Amino acid sequence: MKTDPSSTGDCYQAARNTLFELWLRRERGDLGVKDVRLVHGTIVSSCGDAAGRRIDHAWVELNGDTVVERSNGNDITMGKDDYCRLLQAVEDARYTLEETYREINRANRFGPWHK
Repeated sequence: MKTDPSSTGDCYQAARNTLFELWLRRERGDLGVKDVRLVHGTIVSSCGDAAGRRIDHAWVELNGDTVVERSNGNDITMGKDDYCRLLQAVEDARYTLEETYREINRANRFGPWHK
């Protein structure tokens, strides 16, 4: 299944914003936020013209077992295994906050950077 590069949305920017928000919560003492990572990969879309096609996507993993998804007006938090199964998510790369900002500055875009 090929990736559909024509599908657009705000997932890369939304994931960056979510990463930063969760990192701030951790820095302010939220014990529920131990680790947070930005993930770039692909999913099989269920929406619009891209329905049924594999598209580039970004999401955030919280504590290694939870996905926080806020792209395109969504506000979803679910177990990583369920997220990966439902969206057929495949991870290509993961980034810490520091790596995320380094890549944004280097590439002058929110993502993807691994392609």
